[in-house]
Amino acid sequence: VHGENREALRDLSVSLDNVGDAARARGDMAAAQSAYARSLETRERLITVHGENREALRDLSVSLDKVGDAASARGDMAAAQSAYARSLETRERLITVHGENREALRDLSVSFEKVGNAASARGDMAAAQLAYARSLETMERLIAMYGENREALGDLVIAHLNLAGLAGRGNADAGIASHRRQGRTLLTRLSMAFPDIATYREQLAWLDQQETAAHD
Repeated sequence: VHGENREALRDLSVSLDNVGDAARARGDMAAAQSAYARSLETRERLITVHGENREALRDLSVSLDKVGDAASARGDMAAAQSAYARSLETRERLITVHGENREALRDLSVSFEKVGNAASARGDMAAAQLAYARSLETMERLIAMYGENREALGDLVIAHLNLAGLAGRGNADAGIASHRRQGRTLLTRLSMAFPDIATYREQLAWLDQQETAAHD
């Protein structure tokens, strides 16, 4: 198709993502949603015209996440859940067709987390727990295959904290204490290794609040 080679379509989708990111930074979620939706349509067209490859599938999943994030920011959790579920399916397909690597496994873990967040926001704690557990399993697999680094350990912390955060939300899982414990151990390591990063101290403070609330 004239003017629709793979590179041109990908460049257009990236430009639309950038427009959406700028609109989101301004707080204009309607404009962000419109740009992200057009980017998604462009990436779907790219696959229709030129076929799937690893890059095209990953780009499609990123667009779906952005659509989901914009919907979540607007409070439309049904639309967010739909987009996140499609992103998860796309990332599972990418791994099935093209194999695992560090990036693909991290993306898959993020998708499970987003599906869990949307389920939690809807009050479906059973679905949230299942998705968060799958996110944790995926990060553990990534580390087993490719080793630890700061990003992977930080993601592992978030997976544990998501499960720990289900306490008091209709969930009586006895493993919550274990997730708090493991999250604290990892955060202590990270905060000692990277003392200038405030996020780890903030996450430790959040754990302290959770444990205090559990004993009240």
